[in-house]
Amino acid sequence: MAQEQELELAFAILKTSEAIRRFVAHAYSDVGIDFNDIRILYRLFMFDGQSQSQLATVLELDPMTMSRCASRMEGLDLVRRETAATDSRVKRLFLTAKAHGLKETLKPRSEQVLDRVLAGISDADLEELNGCVERLCQNGATLS
Repeated sequence: MAQEQELELAFAILKTSEAIRRFVAHAYSDVGIDFNDIRILYRLFMFDGQSQSQLATVLELDPMTMSRCASRMEGLDLVRRETAATDSRVKRLFLTAKAHGLKETLKPRSEQVLDRVLAGISDADLEELNGCVERLCQNGATLS
């Protein structure tokens, strides 16, 4: 691929990422949560009780950002922090009843976001795109 095409692809990926972040932020603005909060919530829906450190690593957030998100989400009564019994430095996040109640509200919004983003892309193209993006992620992981 010519260098100009590679550069155009890189900018298209960044532009798409930012557009998705803005769309997600808008879709959830009435709940008072942002893009990172959504990512944290979905991760906790899958594996409740993870440590802030685990979440930061998996979601590729720096510790300070993770701490701010956790504090904001705690203030919204979406998570509660518990100190680990084995290590007082470890803070685990658990979903509250309010967060569990939001799960059914968030699911259709997430589906709407995905439907809008993936509109006009065939299943075959989506499968190929998934493979390409997975490879990009693998290549990107070697850069850190």
